[in-house]
This record gives sequence, structure tokens and C-alpha cells, in this order.
Amino acid sequence: MSYTYTKANWSGSQAVFVIEFEFGGSLRRYCSISSQNTITISDGANDILIPFGIEGLDLTESINAGESIEENIVSIQLATSLPLMELWSRGITLEGVSASVYLFLEKLGSISQTWSEKVKIYEGIIEEPVFGDPQLQEGIVSFGIELQAWDASKFLLPSNYIDTRWPDRADSADGKIYPVVIGNPGYRVVNEIGRQVDFPAFPAYCNIIFAGPGTDASFVISAGIVESSGLRIYDQNSKSHADVVLTGSDSYGRAYSSTDIPIGGGSIALPGDDVNGVSQAWWCHFTDSAGGIASPYQAGSLTLAGDVLRWALSKTGQRIDEGAFANLSNFLNRYKLAGYINNSAISGYDWLAGNLLPLLPISLRTGALGIKPVLNVLNAITQVEPICSISLGDNLECNQVSPVQAIRATSDIINDFTLIWGKNGMTQEYTQISRCRAIAVDPQDIVSEYSIISTGRYGIKPQSYESDYIYDRATANLIAKDMIRARSLVLHQIEVEMPVYYGYLQIGDVLSVTSSFLYLTDHKMMITAKTWRDAQTNWVYILQFELNPIQNYRSK
Repeated sequence: MSYTYTKANWSGSQAVFVIEFEFGGSLRRYCSISSQNTITISDGANDILIPFGIEGLDLTESINAGESIEENIVSIQLATSLPLMELWSRGITLEGVSASVYLFLEKLGSISQTWSEKVKIYEGIIEEPVFGDPQLQEGIVSFGIELQAWDASKFLLPSNYIDTRWPDRADSADGKIYPVVIGNPGYRVVNEIGRQVDFPAFPAYCNIIFAGPGTDASFVISAGIVESSGLRIYDQNSKSHADVVLTGSDSYGRAYSSTDIPIGGGSIALPGDDVNGVSQAWWCHFTDSAGGIASPYQAGSLTLAGDVLRWALSKTGQRIDEGAFANLSNFLNRYKLAGYINNSAISGYDWLAGNLLPLLPISLRTGALGIKPVLNVLNAITQVEPICSISLGDNLECNQVSPVQAIRATSDIINDFTLIWGKNGMTQEYTQISRCRAIAVDPQDIVSEYSIISTGRYGIKPQSYESDYIYDRATANLIAKDMIRARSLVLHQIEVEMPVYYGYLQIGDVLSVTSSFLYLTDHKMMITAKTWRDAQTNWVYILQFELNPIQNYRSK
């Protein structure tokens, strides 16, 4: 529900919702209750007359502190003049029909927004319609609107295999998919004492074996064109050879990056030539700072986390809220990612959920404009200034309507976090660690004030995580600190009713809340759920918060 109306727009206004869908060969529009049974909305030179028909409307959007995509819930009861039973008997049903829900604001009996200025709050598929109640008129129907399901056939990588199109391929390369290299894995990794080290981190597959004098052995290193111009390739005998990166296209016209090594041009073992020994696997790192495949969003390689998220999600077949990603790009692009992908049967979202989302301080949620990132609760409370201040009380405009609920058990607390990273592809071992804790013991340790507070309250609560996509120490340290910030303290929530003119508030907004009942003054809380029901005259928000002496102070 991406409400874009301002606080001034909402003041003195009433929310009017409009549903739009095509059914029975015609475009259908119905509005929720207003001061009139029919609303009029300008559409340039013409007026659109929309009759009342939405008798019941429940809208809920939410996020959580995890990495999963949260979906809005929309339930509607509609009263129409449509002969639903007669149409149903002819096989014409509402199930699977695409529908959109829009928001307008009515003030003093009229709507000032034009149809082109409508705010889309939801778009999806009508599911599970309930109709044909003999106690009601024929045209009454209830249903939910759900997002289209993920297209499981939308894999992250194209099906670029080393197969019969390469008749001289090595046996060890047969059936391998062209990997995709992200960032600059294994290049100039800073260890715990500040020294830069290089090590092999992404595979090379031999698509052409050495076939005699005047020929080269060729190795595919990445699908697409990488940014780096040079690499060092290693065999299983710990021998290495530096050479240039080449580009080409296969018999299907698909671009790839590779390297060619002539006999005698290096000391590594080559398929078809056993002078330097035998090897069944080869691994690489680049020899310059340029990195892997190019970013579609800015100059340089695809390595910044916000860009990697957008790139992977673009492969899902789902819409992406580009504006929301742009708004968080400076924050997300503080994280540098690197590694390779060679799984031909994984979707963009599954890859993100398994590798990146557990590390980044965001959730993904669906909105009217597509999938968007939202900062997780405690990270948002730290990073974001309150959008407004409210006071809670029985005689005030905003009221607490639920008890305080703890939504994180102490068993879920993390206050000593170790990130294990910098994977060596040849040995399959991780070379580096970053640890965030209350007391620095080793050179790789960093101290968090949140860890100090949490450890004092709950004792040491350790957890570790291995990542194949981190090769940058600054990023690793930032992730470790973020994890402590997000998981070191108990999280609480309350439900709050707020007047209709607070409809401009969005999921992810941070509020400054004062409550004498809760003994809190100017306490930062984040909106994690927003609900509108026809039976109510107010919005219901869920606000999540923590108690700690760093961000908030209790009232005296």
C-alpha cells in the first residue's frame, strides 16, 4: 500500500477505495462507501462515474524482522448487479481475474484527484470467490486478492552448458553450466592483520583441451563479459599461471569470458598435455580490481548489494519497485559482494533467500509497484529519523489498543556473532572471520555497545554464519555489527489506533512515541503493519520497539 498522499491531503478527508477488473467482457469498477452512492472522478475531458459496491474491505500490509517476502492481505465483499450465478453456469467465473485496488481521498463531498492521479495500493488475482448465497441477492460476492505466484520456471541463470557445442571439452567440464562471476572474489582480500592476500575463488571449466602444437587449452570462466582483463588460474597441484581474459560467443550466440593457455605458456597442468602433471579442476582470481560481470545499474562490475538484489530479482518475472530500491541504494550499496553462481536450477529469489537476505538488514515486501526493500526494525530505528511524533492516551487522538507483547524470545538473542568468509575455491575452506562481541579477544574482533548491553542482560548468546559471497573485510565487519544490532535485544510491539488522516504513514516509517502509561517519552518505534477495516473509522498500526539506553530513554 504505497500511499503517496501527504498529511495535508489526508487532513479532513475520507478514504474511498476503488476496485477495478475486467469480467464478462467489460471493465468493472466499484467504490467503497462515500458521502454519495456514486463517485465522480475526472479523466481528462470526461468524467468516470463509479457506483458504490464495496460493502466490506479489509486491507493489511506487514513486514517482519526476517528475510522473507511479506505479502499484503486484501479481502473484499462486493455487491454488484452482475448475474453471477448465470455467468458461473456458463463457465465465466471471477477466479483468476486480475484486479487492482486504488485509493482516493474525498473531501467535502468531492474527489479532487483525477483518474491519472490515482494511488494503486494493490494488484493481484481474485481467488476463492464466495457467492450464490440463497439468502442474499445474486450479485453479492466475497473474495481475496492475491499476488501472482512466483514463476518457478524463471531460473537465475540461462541454460549455458559446456556440452556437445564444445566437442573438444575436458571430461571434468562436461555438463557444467557457465558460471556467473559477481564482484572480485579472491582478489586483494584483507586479512585480520591488515595484509592483502590473493587466492583462487571461482572455477574455470576447460571447454577446449590442448590438442597439439599451435593450439591452446581454453577455459570458460564466466557467462557474459567480465570487467577484468587479467586473471591467475590454479590447478590442483598448487601451480598457477597468469594470463589475459578473452571474450567470445558460443554456437548459440551467447557471450562468455574465457582464457587461453598455450603449451609451454605456463606451468599448470592442462587437459591433453601431462607435462606439468594432471588436474581435474582449475580455479581463478582476477589480477586487477575491475571484477566480474558488469552492473546493469552503474559503471563497474556487479558487486554492490543493492544492485545485486535488483539484478537477481529481475530474473524472477516479478515486478520490482525501482524507486524503493533507488531510495535505499546508498544504504545497501555500502555492502560489497563477490562470488560466483553455477546452479542452473535456482530462482533469483531462492538464491537471495539462501545466500544474501540472511546477512542484510532488510526485508523484502510486495507493494503495488512491485517487490521493494524495507529496513529491518532495529536497523531502521538506528538509521532513520522519526517522521512524526505522537502521544498515546485515552483522551488523545491516538490510542494503544493492545498490551505490550514481546515478540522475540531470549533464546533467539544473538550478542556474539561470527561471520566466516573469504572462501578458497580450490580448498573449499573459508580463510577469514569477523566477530562482533562485547569484549575484543582476537585481532578480528570488533566491539558493539549493543553486545555489551545484551551480554550483561542475557549472558553470551553466540551464533556463526558461513558466507560464500563475502570477500571484503569492511563488508564482513559491517554485517557482523548489523547482526548484533538486529538480534541482541528483545523486541516488543503494540497496536495503536490512529485517525484517518494518519493514512500517509507507511510501513517502515519510524515514529517518536510518548506514553505516560508505558513510561516512555519520545521513544522510537517502527510501523510494521497497517490495517484498514470498514467496520473501523481509524487505522490500526502495529509499532515495534526495543528498550535500550542508547536509542531511547524512559520517562521519569
